Amino acid sequence: MARKSILMLLVSACLVAASSLFLLVDSLRDGGAKPTADHSSASTPTPTTNSSASKQHAEVEVSLPPVVQVGAKPAVADEASAVVLARLDPPAPGRELQLEGRGPHGWAAVADGVQDSAGTVRFLVSQADQSTAFRVTGDPFGDFGALKSKRVDNPWKLTFADDFDALLGWATDPGTELLSGAVAISPGGSLVSLTTPVPNPSLMAARVQFAPGATCSVVLAPAGSKVAGVAKSMSIAHVARRDRLRAEVSYWLPKGPLASWRGVAQGLATDNGWSNGFHVLSVERTDKAIVFSIDGQEFSHTSQGLGISSAAISLSCEPGPGAPMLVDWVRVWQS
Repeated sequence: MARKSILMLLVSACLVAASSLFLLVDSLRDGGAKPTADHSSASTPTPTTNSSASKQHAEVEVSLPPVVQVGAKPAVADEASAVVLARLDPPAPGRELQLEGRGPHGWAAVADGVQDSAGTVRFLVSQADQSTAFRVTGDPFGDFGALKSKRVDNPWKLTFADDFDALLGWATDPGTELLSGAVAISPGGSLVSLTTPVPNPSLMAARVQFAPGATCSVVLAPAGSKVAGVAKSMSIAHVARRDRLRAEVSYWLPKGPLASWRGVAQGLATDNGWSNGFHVLSVERTDKAIVFSIDGQEFSHTSQGLGISSAAISLSCEPGPGAPMLVDWVRVWQS
């Protein structure tokens, strides 16, 4: 009986050994891989890599020559800033971009900017950079790859400049006097160029401090026009009345009387009115529009009065109480 029990145990042991041997052989056939549990229903997705990053198209425009120079005192015109705009499609709000300028020693970063919700970036560039061309660059951002735009040449050429070290080439009256670094035009006074330095097309800019509480004007009009009061002749004007700024254009209709157009500056930031410090007023004339800006920001435009040809520059204040209007410098550029 004992011998039979021993025999049965030996048979069971042999069967177990044989089973283990078969499992080992199967494992070796499968490359030695151990069986694992099936977790396919809870597996983590494999990250995908975008081999071709999305691209933004950048269009660069040297929008304005050096016409940004806000300050409390007269300043050197050569230290004003130009405005360069970059428009990107599709927009990527918050993307940081660099503006590079081409100078004597090659390309170098001259300004930084951030895209707004419309895909526009506004760069202010110091005139001292002396860049002859610009381009926009950017590092990868989100799904967008690195960016480098085509170069754009600086189109603006200075054709007229006066920093008023002396009152030469200007008609004045007793209400106008030359101070240290600026011209003071008292209420009732005016300053009118003796020539017509503003061709059509062109961009004229004047850095002025309006007289608080008075009505003051910066006007372009044909030579010989009496423009101390706006809308008495063909004219293009910035007018500040009690610190409210507006644009005016007066022009002759083909078969009718003198017509006029007005645009109001709204939504522009200012501290206590336009008479609190110097601001740069500019008028750009093209074959399609007249564009009015202050400190490099457009506030109004019109297609009326495009026929006004080469013009003289007139700066004036209407009679009344108040401090004088100050004129720091005047510039004219052609594109």
